[in-house]
Amino acid sequence: MSKLRGSRRSQWIALTALLAVALLLSSLAPLAHAQFRKATQLTLSPETFTIAPGQSITITAKLTSEGQPLPSEQIAFTATLGSVSPSPNPLENS
Repeated sequence: MSKLRGSRRSQWIALTALLAVALLLSSLAPLAHAQFRKATQLTLSPETFTIAPGQSITITAKLTSEGQPLPSEQIAFTATLGSVSPSPNPLENS
């Protein structure tokens, strides 16, 4: 009977240790993911502009990471006064 109790206790200790390791690894996962994310840069052209009432302007945006374009990322523009007309392809950002 004591062998059975010792075996169950060993199983309980092993299960507890496994759970502790799993919790430790899960807490480290966000840190590891953050290390793999790369910085992005958004470039607008023209860099500065003034729009008079009734006029329009075309703004070109380019999103890059480590100098490489990110064509599958969407860039959304909004306006507090006036309106924004999207390009025909909302995923086009080059």
